[in-house]
Amino acid sequence: MTETNLSWPGERQPTRLDVEDANKVPEPTFLRDFKQALIASDIARDYQYALSPGSFGQMSRSPVNTSRQITDRHLLRQFTYPLALLSDFPDMPNMAQLGVLESSFWGLSKHLVFLGTMAVPSGPKEVSPPYLRLSLACLASCLSRAAEVSGTLSEWTHESRAAAVRALFVAGLKIWGVMLEVDNREARKVEAVMAISLLATYGTLTAEASLWTETMNLMGYTGPIVRRLHMHDFCAQLDKSTWRGIKNASSRSRCLLMCHLFLIDVVFAVHCNARTQYTSSELFITMPASNHNFQDVYTKLLRGEQSLPLNMTEAEDAVILLSALLSDIVTIHRIFSGFDLHLVELPVLQQSTSSESLPLLNPFVPFSPWTENQRMLFQLSNGLELWRERFQEVMSEDVLSLFYFCRLCLSFPQLLQLPRLARYKPAVNLASPEYCTVDGTITVPEDALRCVWLIVDHVNVERLPDRAACPVWLPVITYLSALVVWASLRSSSSSQSSLGTLKTLGIFKAELQQMPWPCCEEMIKNLDELMQVRG
Repeated sequence: MTETNLSWPGERQPTRLDVEDANKVPEPTFLRDFKQALIASDIARDYQYALSPGSFGQMSRSPVNTSRQITDRHLLRQFTYPLALLSDFPDMPNMAQLGVLESSFWGLSKHLVFLGTMAVPSGPKEVSPPYLRLSLACLASCLSRAAEVSGTLSEWTHESRAAAVRALFVAGLKIWGVMLEVDNREARKVEAVMAISLLATYGTLTAEASLWTETMNLMGYTGPIVRRLHMHDFCAQLDKSTWRGIKNASSRSRCLLMCHLFLIDVVFAVHCNARTQYTSSELFITMPASNHNFQDVYTKLLRGEQSLPLNMTEAEDAVILLSALLSDIVTIHRIFSGFDLHLVELPVLQQSTSSESLPLLNPFVPFSPWTENQRMLFQLSNGLELWRERFQEVMSEDVLSLFYFCRLCLSFPQLLQLPRLARYKPAVNLASPEYCTVDGTITVPEDALRCVWLIVDHVNVERLPDRAACPVWLPVITYLSALVVWASLRSSSSSQSSLGTLKTLGIFKAELQQMPWPCCEEMIKNLDELMQVRG
């Protein structure tokens, strides 16, 4: 490198068009010039092979690192970032096959909460991003057992159905990442968030630690996009007189999309014992069905000062409130898990004005982690009781099962540690600090067991109109309820000896066998192992 030529070959020049230069094929002399510049640099001064330009040829002929050289030559043929993300891209269906998979989603989505009433772009004339089409095809292939869908999957891949659906997930994830890197305008489109919510739905309900990690990263990427688009607080600046005026198709779809994303975030946190990406306090949206202010309704639910609006009778309103309660329960248990609180079973209060609540609301009680934890748990317990009074008579059994699971989480803080204790494969393989050291002597409170049997009583897949109508929370709460029974049988407490034997887990296994989600297979396998081994 001479004194007059101080720049490296290919070095960025601000006066040039970087994008145009980056997409041009380099000159034949570029690699030779770069090697010579590298040899003449201070970095290679003490390198034993960097003696002359001919040393590179001697290194390539050396038999010492043959396998490494083959790998390096293979990598040199790959694209640079971000196209390098597509280096191991799975096989793709053609446009006709993808259209069949995509179109089958419309008939399936009508059974899903939030997605069933959300306006999703459809039809062959609709110009949809490729990642959105792949995400729709992935979720439809996972839920549908129709012969047309199964035949389409077998046409473009000879692998199993589960592997084909997984390939659609990986393809959608990679294309989404590449398109955002190439054109950041995609990060300002609602379609990008919609695709993320659909891909995260599949990733949340898988049983692979690697896909859990990918989904966790995907949910993390979603946060800035959602907040940039103000999807979580698009009604924050509106006064009460404006709420009725925003009930249009666009705002309703954004609200339903945010509600679905919030629900998936909570289910992922429960299934994978992870932190939630969103909190109930930052949701400044309308109720998905009744168009009320979510924050006003949720505050009334927690404080119990006023009754809930009478026109809240739809499942969407009930589920978003339960999702917020469950999110707060998981967050509180995680925050106070570092304190040695010796939590006792929280009694279910029949009346919000019970005398038992007075000590918790006393402003002169000394502030401590225990009193603060009890105060928050009391508010959430009161909110669940008010939810029951308002929705129990009008909700379906699958929604009520989610309600009783919230009660289960509230009364049993160690619930999310059970999958690792039971050697659930993805929970064990996930090398993450989210899992603390699990105590093998977990004691299950009586109230938690009562909630488990209420969950079993309301989980009945056969009564659903279709397998695709299986809610996203159903396999997770069914499996965790089974682990509660297993943990109680595993303990030596004589008060729980009336529960029977480990064959009781077969009740939960029978329900999981009828659910379409990919995690059910691993859950069933784990329950079979638990039924064979005691202790």
